[in-house]
Amino acid sequence: MQPTDDPASLAAARQELEAERDRRIQLKIDRGEAVRESRCIVTGIPDPNHVAGSGLLQKERDEQGREVYHDVDVIVTGVPRRGRDCPDLPLQVHTASKPDKEEPRRSEGTALRLPEGHPGRATLAPPEPEAEPSERRYICVQIEQPTENKPGGTIAEGYERHTDTRFVSMTCGGSCLAALICGQATM
Repeated sequence: MQPTDDPASLAAARQELEAERDRRIQLKIDRGEAVRESRCIVTGIPDPNHVAGSGLLQKERDEQGREVYHDVDVIVTGVPRRGRDCPDLPLQVHTASKPDKEEPRRSEGTALRLPEGHPGRATLAPPEPEAEPSERRYICVQIEQPTENKPGGTIAEGYERHTDTRFVSMTCGGSCLAALICGQATM
């Protein structure tokens, strides 16, 4: 193998050439002799003419005579489209000759239901009964720090009730002050 055929040295030389090309293009753009435009190409299958990261398309000129360089972003969806990606792809048409089963048509508004015992059918179980809450207990809490205008801060009075998994505090008027349900606080 000759030194010029070494893949590593060829890749390094290619990177140097691409870096030099990019530097020259940027120099032209900085001097106002060229402009850069972004283009996005969406394709279903990879096209060798538009390889992702291929960078620039062929040069063209705008109305002011400047060279136009196109940055190309290629998006490959993986879904070929007839006419765009594969012009010779045959159109596949599926027609149903007759329904699988002759079933009477359902009247409007009736729901499609899975049969009883089907694994996909939801089974509604009654909710777990909640534990009996504790007796109401009077509470008085300071909900704002004292300030010059309010030397005592803001005080809220109310009642609290709790179970093993729930704590609720209410004002004397019946509004919720705070609730703690299974370790998650809500105010």
